[in-house]
Amino acid sequence: QQMQSAGLPAEVRTYTTLMNAWVEAGECHRAIQAFREMRAAGLQPDVYALTVGIKACGVCGLVAQALEFVEETLALRPRVSLDPITFNLAMQVCEEQGAGEEALGLFERMQAEAGVEPNWITYTIVLRVLTDEGRWGDVSALLSTIEGRLTSSAAAAPPAAAVAAVAEATATAAAAAAVASPSLLHHPSSDSFFSEAMRRAVSGEEWDLASHIFHLAVVSGAIPPPPPPPSLPPSI
Repeated sequence: QQMQSAGLPAEVRTYTTLMNAWVEAGECHRAIQAFREMRAAGLQPDVYALTVGIKACGVCGLVAQALEFVEETLALRPRVSLDPITFNLAMQVCEEQGAGEEALGLFERMQAEAGVEPNWITYTIVLRVLTDEGRWGDVSALLSTIEGRLTSSAAAAPPAAAVAAVAEATATAAAAAAVASPSLLHHPSSDSFFSEAMRRAVSGEEWDLASHIFHLAVVSGAIPPPPPPPSLPPSI
């Protein structure tokens, strides 16, 4: 009623903006109250409203409520294409509240039920959960999964000359085509993942894993390959 009297339309977008403002102000409970008022007004929340709702749960530490919002998000399929952002936020809520199994469950469901490919942020959350629990075998399996995606990315990459020609003709279309391919794992944020993974592997004295992580960092382009060893001078 206050929104309508102020001349603001009772739309999902308006409520979402209000919710986000409350979250940014640290008033997470007011954000969730705004979500409930949106429902009471007969409006159906979209993926953006649900994502902001999960963000509010992160501030308040409300794991159960965040998981409810995830269920509603999954129900939007297949009408709405989902992305990792919503799931990453919910996984982070679970991680921060010590609900590691719930975070790992979301990791599985985002792929199996929503058809959403994890990104580097997703993998970093999973890495933290697994290493905090000392599940180094699962960390190794995670690295193998990442390696498979990186290998697919390299195999799917077109020749450099073709890339240059396409980029010159239409850079926007080329970028959109690359993002659309679910088999590619793109480089942004990979350096932070590998830094975190290396730090945790070394701290746990998991030296084989540390070597694997370094190899993947080179393959992903996060770090340059090591220089070749210097040639020995000819013997006299």
